Amino acid sequence: MIQVRRVILFFFFKQKTAYEMLRSLVGSEMCIRDRNVFYPIISNPMNQSLWPDVVSRAVMEKCRRFISQLLVLLGEIKGQTILPLPPDTGSSSKIQSASTEKERLHSLEDAVVSWTQQIRTVLKADPEQLFESGNPGTTQHMQFWEAKAANLNCINDQLRGPKVRNIVKVLSMAKSSYVPAFSRLCEEVQYAKEEANSNVQFLAVPNKSFTVLAQSEEGLEEIGISFRSVMHGLMLTWKYSPHFNTPARLVVLMKMISNDLITQGMKQGASDALFDLEPAEALDLVKGVLAECRRLHGDY
Repeated sequence: MIQVRRVILFFFFKQKTAYEMLRSLVGSEMCIRDRNVFYPIISNPMNQSLWPDVVSRAVMEKCRRFISQLLVLLGEIKGQTILPLPPDTGSSSKIQSASTEKERLHSLEDAVVSWTQQIRTVLKADPEQLFESGNPGTTQHMQFWEAKAANLNCINDQLRGPKVRNIVKVLSMAKSSYVPAFSRLCEEVQYAKEEANSNVQFLAVPNKSFTVLAQSEEGLEEIGISFRSVMHGLMLTWKYSPHFNTPARLVVLMKMISNDLITQGMKQGASDALFDLEPAEALDLVKGVLAECRRLHGDY
């Protein structure tokens, strides 16, 4: 029992000090060490010979959960969604030999449930959610689709990889009820991946005009010249894109274009500067901003 307490205390100490260790160690090295060194030592039956079954199951469950959370964290740091594999799925033969064991099967099903939650979070991501944290512009819109496309490409590569396929195959052989729903989810990922990559491709057409509108240091009149090219790019995207040609997508993008114009108008006619001008000059400045707003509306 003394050895059991030492192992448990050691493991919980590792959990509590994970943040401090992450600051001093490279996260990937820490994950490799935990997965390839600590986990095999703890899971070795010879090291569990004096452990009660309850303690053994609890320690192994905590260890698997910690490694999975660490992998997820590393993915978030890189801006990717990493689907954590159970630590004891090193080879297909090993997985297949373990498929008849109820505990191992339960571990694989837990992994599928965890993947489903992660993937659903990515699929639900929508550019309209950007408005919840501020007033996003076209730059943030493009960054959103680029990040989502890269994330879905990463997820799709993992789902099509041999390790995940082996796990799904084992669960299929065991007639797990999770397999049909997960297969449908994989199809959703494929469709969402195609949509995100297509949107990135077609939004690249008007993106140069978006950049001028959002980042130009010129006056509003010079920026207003780009309105027509912005609308022309939107028209081409609407006409030829297989996924972006929906009212909901266009409304969100138009809101962000309007935000960019408002931001530029605030730069040109900052409230502090207005009070330093003569009344006639301040009025002309405000009229100029309103004129460019009407110009955008007319070009639309």
